[in-house]
Amino acid sequence: MRVAFNSSTTILMGLGAIVIVAFMVVMNTSLPAQFAGPSPGPSNEPTGVPEKPRPPLTPLESRLDQCEETLTMCQKGLTPPPRIMKKAVVISANENPFYSFFTPLVAWTWINRIGYDCIVIMTRNVSPIIVDAVRWAGGVPVLVDITWPIGSGKMMQNVRTLAAALRESIDENTVLMTGDADMFPLNKSFFQLPSEMNNKLVVHGNHPATLGMNQYPLCYLSMTVKHWREIMNLQDVTLNEALVRMWLSHSAQIKDDIYVDQDYFYKQIQAYKNKHPEFEVKLVPWYNDMRLDFRIWRDYNFDSAPSWIDSPALRPGFTKDNWPRFKDGLLRHLFDSETMAFFDKFRDDYVREVMHGDDQAKGLIDGFGRQS
Repeated sequence: MRVAFNSSTTILMGLGAIVIVAFMVVMNTSLPAQFAGPSPGPSNEPTGVPEKPRPPLTPLESRLDQCEETLTMCQKGLTPPPRIMKKAVVISANENPFYSFFTPLVAWTWINRIGYDCIVIMTRNVSPIIVDAVRWAGGVPVLVDITWPIGSGKMMQNVRTLAAALRESIDENTVLMTGDADMFPLNKSFFQLPSEMNNKLVVHGNHPATLGMNQYPLCYLSMTVKHWREIMNLQDVTLNEALVRMWLSHSAQIKDDIYVDQDYFYKQIQAYKNKHPEFEVKLVPWYNDMRLDFRIWRDYNFDSAPSWIDSPALRPGFTKDNWPRFKDGLLRHLFDSETMAFFDKFRDDYVREVMHGDDQAKGLIDGFGRQS
């Protein structure tokens, strides 16, 4: 097709070229060869200003340096929970078999025995077998795709106090509680919350030893999502960004990395209370004899002690020695026959696919560096 050019067309084309060149100059973009002047070439003239050596990095600056690239690569669109929840518990795990194996079992217990929804935050390399089992149990799996210097175990430990950053699908009026991936809740009445949760933190598990450390135990902390976001500064960040920022800003200030989340959360609460005296912290009593220790499962009558609050799992739970003891000591009191049959199959699949047939797990290391 032939196009006729008149003087108006020529003028418009010339103006357009001028606009393009001006825009590229403003945006610091390289100009096409026909618009660019001669290259000045490298200059050997001294500037007269000696270059100052960079001072040594502080430990915190060093971690920031290491994580700078990771921060830019944080996943921006985490898969959000698909439904609005009235009250939910959040647990988390990486691929470590000490913890990942229990996530669907603990999720089922929270949902069916205690009456909470359960959000399960996991690293993306967790086996699909686990993700599918969490969904079968009624839980909401949220996969996190991030790697940085502290390691995925500590990352997933710390992520629970930041779960309200999943703002796309967790309503601000949802009451969100923190839990443990390997801790089974037993007592429904203990976990009942006040009918009015506005301006309130409920601490289930205020063990005297923990409070003496100026910390709140992650098992179990409950607030509305609105307050989680406000107190933990989660309004305008993704879950991954909040996690990295919390760790980098706080971990260098305390001796034991294990307690970063508890220590950080306690300080955030105290600062918020100073500004908002109407905010209430409700402490629910807690003592050692309220927790059913897995080491004595063979020595008690489960039904005669309904006051037990929770029970830590027997780890690793899937081995040929521990699984029968685990079932007999705890799970048969929690699961109906259909659920037990599902988790029997899940355990077999887990050993075959995740552990590659190893039902001994010799030398397996848990999150605290302890060997099985």
